Amino acid sequence: MKARTSFEKMAEAASQRNRPSISDAQFRWGCEHCFEHNALMRRRSDCEFICMECGEKFAYTETAVSELAAVVIEIFVTCPHCGRKLKVVVSPNRKNAISHVSSMQILAVWDGMQVVRTIHLFQRTKPGERAMYHYSEVIRRFVIPVDGKHSDKRNANHKEVVMARSRTVCHGYSDVFRTDTPITLKEDGEYYDFEPMCVYPRMSVLSILTRNGFSSKLCGEWRNKSIRPTTAIRRLLESPHYETIAKTKRYDLWYHLGEVFGMEEVTMIWPQIRLVLRHEYRIKDYGMWQDTLDMVRELELDTHSPKYILPDNLKALHDELAHRLDVIRKREEEEKRRARIRAQKEWESTYQKVFGGLLEYHLEVGDLDIQPLHNYDEFCDEGDAMHHCVETYWKRKDSYILSVKSNGKRLATVELSMSDFHIRQCRGKCNNRPARYDEICGLLRAQQANFMKLKPQLQRKKGVKHESV
Repeated sequence: MKARTSFEKMAEAASQRNRPSISDAQFRWGCEHCFEHNALMRRRSDCEFICMECGEKFAYTETAVSELAAVVIEIFVTCPHCGRKLKVVVSPNRKNAISHVSSMQILAVWDGMQVVRTIHLFQRTKPGERAMYHYSEVIRRFVIPVDGKHSDKRNANHKEVVMARSRTVCHGYSDVFRTDTPITLKEDGEYYDFEPMCVYPRMSVLSILTRNGFSSKLCGEWRNKSIRPTTAIRRLLESPHYETIAKTKRYDLWYHLGEVFGMEEVTMIWPQIRLVLRHEYRIKDYGMWQDTLDMVRELELDTHSPKYILPDNLKALHDELAHRLDVIRKREEEEKRRARIRAQKEWESTYQKVFGGLLEYHLEVGDLDIQPLHNYDEFCDEGDAMHHCVETYWKRKDSYILSVKSNGKRLATVELSMSDFHIRQCRGKCNNRPARYDEICGLLRAQQANFMKLKPQLQRKKGVKHESV
């Protein structure tokens, strides 16, 4: 990719002046903190180990270690040869070499630009041999304030330029870089912005970031946190809210907001965050506090009152508001239920007028029993038993619904047109074709004249007028 903008040319020039290498101190720190260092426990022995770092065998007699204990809990021993603290692992006579890949990030300043360097570390261990390590720098992310080196503009906007090695074609993996290719300009994407295992603690950052509250503590414990250095830099340059939180050193609040909210959501709850910062309130359970804040809004209480935002007993307040909401919701559900009942009763009287004598129809032929559905409860029972949606036909004035039973068991549900009583549909369970379909349809076609006689006079007149048209 060819450099086109001034920012890309600046980043490319700075990258060419700096070789992709790191200091010995940085390399040793990365090897120490980015990998697990293990002691291989020999089978059928509770005190003999092989150090996977120096390759030496040693006996540990201070505490007997069983295989089961080493699997269930983490047990550590110290190698007397290299002095390293090791985690005990159990493996059945492992002789093959094992390779691991990890990553760390180093923050540096080159020519007035913030650089986040991503280093891939490689570990190779084998029982009886010294562990081997090597590294390769794969990504350089340049963060450039818009106004250049001497940026004093608060919350200045910034540009980002990515330079990296070429990637292999391997979908779903973010660490597949070709170490034999040069570091060149790349189009930014998700593959170049992933979470490292650790961040080198000696950081060099731009003065604008230091002024906005940047600290190495923002990077957190990378095995447990999910805030990337690039994310922290973006937030400090773009959001005055995160800048305020960083300057007050409320890193616990920073982590919670970063994991749960976006920039717009933080702006929405900023008055409540200001109360927390002003009173130095410590939130013990962020999930419960956020749930409480949502309930305060739903109950239309004062969202600026310390009584609700800074409670002495968060759990008691949460339970009280939850109970109040539960009472209100139950009351609303009861009101909706009563409204539905009133509407059903009003329609039932209309239903009787619309269908009149048709509701008294009853036909028995052999073991078949055919009769209409008379009210909403019968519609619901029919739908539940037959597993279809006949209850949605309850308020259709042009549909006459009949239930067909055989020896007391539901066999089919039939819809007839109120205009001429032709069969619109005849459905069995799950809308399938019912047994004795032809017999049922033949019986109902033979009853069309009787249906016309039972049809209310008003409906009959409307039908005649419709036919004449």
